[in-house]
Amino acid sequence: MQSSRQYDGAGFLYDLVYADAPDDTTFWESVASDAAEILEVGCGTGRVLRQFSTRKIMGLDIDSTMLSWGRQNTLKHQDIPLVAGDAAQLPLADESFDTVIAPRGLLSHMISTRRQGLVANELLRVCRQGGTVAVDVPDLRPYTKVGHRSVSYTKTLRTRTREWTVKTTSNYRPGKNSMVTRHAVCMSEPAGQTTHGAFEVESYVFTPSSLWRVFASVDAAQRLALRPRAATRYNAGRLRLIVRKGWTV
Repeated sequence: MQSSRQYDGAGFLYDLVYADAPDDTTFWESVASDAAEILEVGCGTGRVLRQFSTRKIMGLDIDSTMLSWGRQNTLKHQDIPLVAGDAAQLPLADESFDTVIAPRGLLSHMISTRRQGLVANELLRVCRQGGTVAVDVPDLRPYTKVGHRSVSYTKTLRTRTREWTVKTTSNYRPGKNSMVTRHAVCMSEPAGQTTHGAFEVESYVFTPSSLWRVFASVDAAQRLALRPRAATRYNAGRLRLIVRKGWTV
């Protein structure tokens, strides 16, 4: 007899949906190659954090269920401190870290430009003079064009005993300049039981110049002498920006 139940484990669903995403850990390792103390803001379940276990690192995320999943699974055998907190109001002291990173679209989840500025300010505040701040957001510009504003696809992942089907639907909202993406997951087991779960994210559509302006506005207000250490760039559907705080040419 078939049965169905709802799965609400955000950490598990997140890891499943992004299981086959392009591996960007080498990029983040290169960004923090000379850092003794590293902070990852928006660390989720710890996918990037686990690469830095030999150095002093801390992870922060607003979702305590994601952090809990990370402690029990992704980072189970690693002693990495995880803190629940808001990226727009970090519960950390000024200039605490050599490198501050925000992978996998943290800044794009801040839909209002005001909140984007608050987050950029906080990332810079906890970074030491001469340190590095690096952010990564999805490049969603192709989906703003008429005829490409709604996207839907399905993928299947299999193990020896289970099968997962993930249906992803994305829709562009011109009025908010954002994309809303819903991931619906269905897991099938041999006994005929199915488990369902879903989560939804909204992402702001950045251009290279608008991403830089978020940090430039903070610099203009506080005179932090920010300089791009690397240009904003397109890479595997991502926009990335690296800035050095208090660095001069």
